[in-house]
Amino acid sequence: MTPEQLKRIHAFWAEAYGFDATALDHPGFSLVTLEGLASPPRLVVLRTDRAAVVFVPPFLASRLRASLAPFEGQVVTASDVQAALGDVPTTPGNADFILYHDDTRSPAQDDPRIRRLQQEDASSLDDLNAAVSDLERDLGNVSMEHDVVLGYFEAGRLLGAASLIIEDDVADVGVLTHPEARGRSVGRALVGALAAEGTRHGWLVQYTTMERNVGSVKIAQATGFVPFAVEEALRVTESQ
Repeated sequence: MTPEQLKRIHAFWAEAYGFDATALDHPGFSLVTLEGLASPPRLVVLRTDRAAVVFVPPFLASRLRASLAPFEGQVVTASDVQAALGDVPTTPGNADFILYHDDTRSPAQDDPRIRRLQQEDASSLDDLNAAVSDLERDLGNVSMEHDVVLGYFEAGRLLGAASLIIEDDVADVGVLTHPEARGRSVGRALVGALAAEGTRHGWLVQYTTMERNVGSVKIAQATGFVPFAVEEALRVTESQ
């Protein structure tokens, strides 16, 4: 990944959460107070290999700053934050693994089985969404309403679909594979095609998946995505 790409990624996250992007360049952790985390009360930890930013609601800021003092210079995790909060009851959420496509990688070759979906393909996409589980549908998040939607066809049948949602210059990947087509590199081919499309447009192509979803992470890394950060959340289960 180029330094310019990394700079753009840092700027995107700094704007999204409202903090100084240099916090991601300095080893250790930074604490950022956000009013928006007060209701419902929660904390978020965004950590890379060298830095962590802990977003905290105002009513917990002083307490957490003192409790995390022994971790100065370390990349803290949500577990560290949870322990530092002591008797404040919290519940951890899923850890999201965030990757970005490395534009220095060669783009995927065109695959004749992959094309843009048109409105007449909407019913096929509906069938694909119906074939997967509710969780897979929610995590995959592919809709005809998205900015770029690609489909993978064999013998006229839609076996997988993937999309990009564009926010500013960041393109977020979603992908679904029909249960009968798993293990045939359908998802990998679609993600590679989306990455090539995003790179042509100069977008930052972002891939987010649950950290424990090893298969999804492997697809991303096989198609030129590199890890950037893990985003973890802690929900405060009682008001303090």
